[in-house]
Amino acid sequence: MQRAAWVDAHCHLQDPRLHASISDVLTRAARDGVVAISSCACTEAEWARWPAFAVAHAATSVQLLPAFGIHPWFAGDVSVAYLDVLEATLRLHPTASVGEIGLCKSRRGAAVPMAIQDARFREQLQLAARLERPVVVHCVGAYGKVLEALTLIPQPRPVILHSFGGATEMVRSFARLKQTRVYFSIAAKLMGSKKASDMLRAIPIERLLLETDAPDQLPLELAHEAELNEPSVLPRVAVALAATLHLPLEALAAQTTKNALEAYGVQRGCQ
Repeated sequence: MQRAAWVDAHCHLQDPRLHASISDVLTRAARDGVVAISSCACTEAEWARWPAFAVAHAATSVQLLPAFGIHPWFAGDVSVAYLDVLEATLRLHPTASVGEIGLCKSRRGAAVPMAIQDARFREQLQLAARLERPVVVHCVGAYGKVLEALTLIPQPRPVILHSFGGATEMVRSFARLKQTRVYFSIAAKLMGSKKASDMLRAIPIERLLLETDAPDQLPLELAHEAELNEPSVLPRVAVALAATLHLPLEALAAQTTKNALEAYGVQRGCQ
């Protein structure tokens, strides 16, 4: 019987905390059935480092799906020409997404005025629409504003709401958007949450994605094993989500892998 294939729909492989172990991280991911990983480069410096990273790990069997954007935490620290640099970077990587971009009202996000975050978010949405690229969105405490922005700036390619934690009704609001197809990416840390079970069941199965957000958001049940999250944990923690959704684990893997490849607009093996 063929082993289940998984896609980690969102993480940060370039994070300095993973530098020393990244080869082992990718090896473990492949060993445990992770066939593709979307990795976001969230600053101009990270964009510039991606080509060397990709070359260094070209031998991995895991398909690397890059995304480039300005994270809302860094929205106040961009160069004057950042949007031109972003466009040039995206054109160098024809299958890359725009992300992670968005709005954040967390304690760290609050350090950047919302007006600045919103301006950067909408600029990048407009670029993504013009270049017809998928978009990876970070949102904490501002789902209404993100919904408004997507209504005003419809996207021709899918939008992935990374680490979605909104209310059940917000799932329905995003899913009802006519001109933008929204996917809901659920972090490993939330997959076993009983409090979130109603929201998880409200997500249309054809819009569901799975992610680790590695190296952050390590599931509590794994805290005794490791200090950092990584893509290889995905198949293990997805067991709880499969139970919540009353799905066989293999069916969850097949559906979410299909969804992720559709959302990011790629085929297996094509980067």
